[in-house]
Amino acid sequence: MRLRFSSLAAMVCFWYSAGALADTPERAKELCFGTSFDHKIEACSGLIKLGTNSDRDMAELLAQRGRGYAAEGDHDRAIRDFDASLRRAPGTASVLNDRGEEHARRGNWYRAIEDFDAMIRLTPDEANGYYKRGMIYAMVGQPDRAMVDYTLVTKIDPTFAPAFNNRGVLYRDRKDYEHALADFDMAIKLDPNHARAYRNRGDVHSIRREDNLAIADYDKAVALNKFDSDSFRNRGNAYHRQNRDDKALESFAEATRINPQDYAAYYNSGIVLYGMGRQKEAFAAFRYARELKPDLPLPSEVQ
Repeated sequence: MRLRFSSLAAMVCFWYSAGALADTPERAKELCFGTSFDHKIEACSGLIKLGTNSDRDMAELLAQRGRGYAAEGDHDRAIRDFDASLRRAPGTASVLNDRGEEHARRGNWYRAIEDFDAMIRLTPDEANGYYKRGMIYAMVGQPDRAMVDYTLVTKIDPTFAPAFNNRGVLYRDRKDYEHALADFDMAIKLDPNHARAYRNRGDVHSIRREDNLAIADYDKAVALNKFDSDSFRNRGNAYHRQNRDDKALESFAEATRINPQDYAAYYNSGIVLYGMGRQKEAFAAFRYARELKPDLPLPSEVQ
């Protein structure tokens, strides 16, 4: 991108805006278009104030600055820059993707879907737009549309592990456990380090009371992600069904250490403790669970 200095005033504006780290326009361009987000916003802002030869060049600068704002979590400014970029260069798929992601982060689900719709029209043979639209459809309670999008992803790119995992979740929610397990198996085959797929597969085994298989999957999930409190809690449930209550309590304790707001882990600890005859500890666990979730009833066996 060629840069135009229209006047001495513009040059002064550049030095003031870009700062000492971008002491030339060439250095500012490196910072603005580089993969690092350090000083991206300042450098891009200096170049934007300087002016460029074309709408396309300005659109690229605005998009880069928008990505800098997005990396800092400043979603409103990011969206404004992406809006301005798209006004200058409509139909830029990468910017539609970035703006769609920012709308999703703000919870503007249907505006995000509009951006991914437009992105898909521009790049119908690429999986990314279908995958992101599918995630949003799942979040807004349209699982059938999400299923269609995830299936399209698996046809366009049969190596796209997250699409198999997410479709497996939809099958699980439909109680179609055979298809769910097949999708989680494929996700793990494609990505052996996909911790969420192990947890999800463990959940299906747990539903089917295949507790040894469930525990093995939860073990793998927490080995890959030691902060996965859900897998620790769910493993505790499987241990309890096997009457391995000491192991169950260890798993529940790890879940609450990671996530002190996990009322279900405290509650389930109380059930185990009550069954072990440790009533005082059990009622302390129930009390704490109900402090976190006041409408939680006491289990029927202790009422």
